[in-house]
Amino acid sequence: MTSAPPLVLESLGKTLPNGRQLFANLSLTVSAGECVSIQGESGIGKSTLLNLAAGLDTPSAGMVEVAGRKLADLSEADLTALRGQQIGFVFQSFHVLPYLTLAQNVALPAILSGDPRDAALTKARTRLSEVGLGDRHGDYVAALSGGELQRVAIARALVHDPVLILADEPTGNLDPDTSNEIMDLLARTVRSTGAAMVLVTHSPIDAAMADRQLRLTASGMEPIA
Repeated sequence: MTSAPPLVLESLGKTLPNGRQLFANLSLTVSAGECVSIQGESGIGKSTLLNLAAGLDTPSAGMVEVAGRKLADLSEADLTALRGQQIGFVFQSFHVLPYLTLAQNVALPAILSGDPRDAALTKARTRLSEVGLGDRHGDYVAALSGGELQRVAIARALVHDPVLILADEPTGNLDPDTSNEIMDLLARTVRSTGAAMVLVTHSPIDAAMADRQLRLTASGMEPIA
């Protein structure tokens, strides 16, 4: 893990091509082992903020730094490498591949970041065990429930030991009991690895599990008491 904060956003702003400003003057530092939740009204730019943090979109103003590296200074190839090596993604819609086993799904980020296939599969089986699916590593995703699919997505997000986890509505398709289990698992796993997590959610219950709760507004970020 790098000694620099996993994520630094400084005076960040985003204006859409039609001239609509989503947000401005947004500054945030997320430390290693910290979980920060972000809420906000629909359309305010929560998912856009995650895309900016991952270098998948470009800010209209301000600076994004991941693990000590300013994204604006990186080439597209370097950005791709940074995402593959330092960032893990957890999405509401899982994005698992049905023609691969659970272990193969989870191993993909490690393989893409340069690990040999056998080493990546060994890491994948370890991560699957950590999320309670160790005995299912050879199964295909068609046999899994929504909660189990999200466990696979969490294992995949962590397999390459990223410094930053970006989670976009990770429990949106799950029932309340499963949502609580997934959030508890995600928070515990992130803290135990020393990664940082930014969680975008509409759920006050999910948000309350974070170390800091923030609300995104058009003028930036404000704490939720």
